[in-house]
Amino acid sequence: MGGLPRATIMVKQLRFRAALHSGYRRPRRSRPLTLESLEQRNLLTADLWHAANAFLADLAETPVTHEVYQRIARQNATDPSDTDDLLESVRSTHYGASSRSQNAQASNAVANQAPVTSLAAAAVDDVFENNDSWYQASDLGTLREPAALVDLVMADQADWFQFKLTHSTDATSQVNIQFQHAAGDLDLAVYDARGRLVGYSNGTTNSESVSLAGARPDIYYVLVYGYAGAANPNYTLNINPGQSVVDDRFEPNNSFSQAANLGTLTAAHTEQNLVMADAADWYRFTMSGPGTNSDYVGINFQHARGDLDMQVFDAYGREVGYSNGVGNSERVSLAGLDAGTYYVHVYGYLGATSPSYSLIIDPGVPIPPPPQTPPVTTTPGTATGTTPSAFQIDMNLRGLSASQQQIFRDAAARWQQVVIGDLPNAVYNGRSIDDLLIDVSAGYIDGRGGILGGATADRFRSGSMLPYHGTIQFDTADLAQMEADGSLRDVVLHEIGHVLGVGTIWQSLGLLMGAGTNDPRFLGQQATAEYDTLCSCNATSVPVANTGGSGTRDGHWREATFTNELMTGYVGPGLNLPLSRLTVASLADLGYQVNLAAADPYQLM
Repeated sequence: MGGLPRATIMVKQLRFRAALHSGYRRPRRSRPLTLESLEQRNLLTADLWHAANAFLADLAETPVTHEVYQRIARQNATDPSDTDDLLESVRSTHYGASSRSQNAQASNAVANQAPVTSLAAAAVDDVFENNDSWYQASDLGTLREPAALVDLVMADQADWFQFKLTHSTDATSQVNIQFQHAAGDLDLAVYDARGRLVGYSNGTTNSESVSLAGARPDIYYVLVYGYAGAANPNYTLNINPGQSVVDDRFEPNNSFSQAANLGTLTAAHTEQNLVMADAADWYRFTMSGPGTNSDYVGINFQHARGDLDMQVFDAYGREVGYSNGVGNSERVSLAGLDAGTYYVHVYGYLGATSPSYSLIIDPGVPIPPPPQTPPVTTTPGTATGTTPSAFQIDMNLRGLSASQQQIFRDAAARWQQVVIGDLPNAVYNGRSIDDLLIDVSAGYIDGRGGILGGATADRFRSGSMLPYHGTIQFDTADLAQMEADGSLRDVVLHEIGHVLGVGTIWQSLGLLMGAGTNDPRFLGQQATAEYDTLCSCNATSVPVANTGGSGTRDGHWREATFTNELMTGYVGPGLNLPLSRLTVASLADLGYQVNLAAADPYQLM
């Protein structure tokens, strides 16, 4: 160390440009000032490599004897002050700004020492110079395999390198430097392309390492610098980009709206060989019964290869549970939750990836039909007295009053007058279905006056794609009011129409054109013929709803055209909304055998 005594230590004046910390004032501390605390508070906690670069560029190294350092430490302990104030005290001690005699004595001692930069000047720098700032960073290109740069030299204030990753990384990815600590202590920091600190390492051994586990495809900057201005005649930089994490079969499922549909689950279900290679994985499932203490959603993984966490939401985006531990699994109970659709959000802690995890869902089991609610079985008959019906709708009714159950039975019987052809039997949860089973429930959705209910078909016959199972859910807060004002019959008829396939399977059968545009159209020939009769025109398709949310547009007849027809997206105007020949004919386009004569009288308004 030249002529410096063994007790001499180094203190840096660590200042950032005012523009980087406008309005910020460091909190006062009662513990003694150390170089370690200064480094962490000023360089390594910086959000921008600009700040790191400014720190290095503005660095004023001042040798301070042990006696002066102890005086500053005592002052800080008894009368804490800002870091910059303390350092200014050091500077004034050595440059004559203070007139105290004890400071002058210390200053003379310092003046007799060799300059601290003499050690750095003695070293010859390496082939990557000049790379002393982030904008001069040596470009190592795109790394797909581990790379090692040997015989590097720290002969100045910093060495900067940059490299590019084209894949998300696993837990083996890291940046590492190897050196002889006795020849000069080096430290390491890594930043991303936006200047955010990925990590740093400032130990006291012969190596420093920063993990890149979970890093996204991006450009990264490596900063190697000497602790307290130390130089080092030889070090090695190792960069391991790790293994590429390739995503799984459910992608893209990166958001609530993209959630992978696992269907209706009636027993424990496991999805294996899942991969967390991006920000999030979303799944949705439906359970047909209420959750119990034994029902749950869980994930299993290797924490050491990437820490994963999990949330569970209901169908309306409300969180019903979360798990964010530090083990090899996470679990959220489904106890107390109603039957319905739920969403699972799996994500990496702080952006971590994982090459393999499994998802386990043990759902609430279906509730068998209560004895007092027999299935709706309408004796085959005719709508007009001449056409027999072999089509049967069965329903499991839960949460409804006796009068409300009767409205559902009557609505099912009405549809059996329209759809008359028998379909091949299907099996749902071990039960033979002839021809359609609907699970109906009433529970809380969003309170009175909001969403009245919803319906969907979720099991389909192969080939024809005609449904054999679906669900209808109503908000209990609205049921009594709808029953009282007479609108419940129309709403129930409407929802059963969706389970039959009106609006719900149009796109799957290639009968919807222009979805998401200002003019979506239904292409069924028989429905188009009925529309031509209604409008006295020569149209080639039927107008479909082009307004409303995702549950309304593209899945109903257009309100502006058909106004009060049963299958528009809005209730009314009026009651006893007509089930028109247009809707009956559209069912024929889907593949049902229908009775057009059973339709209600209807004309355009």
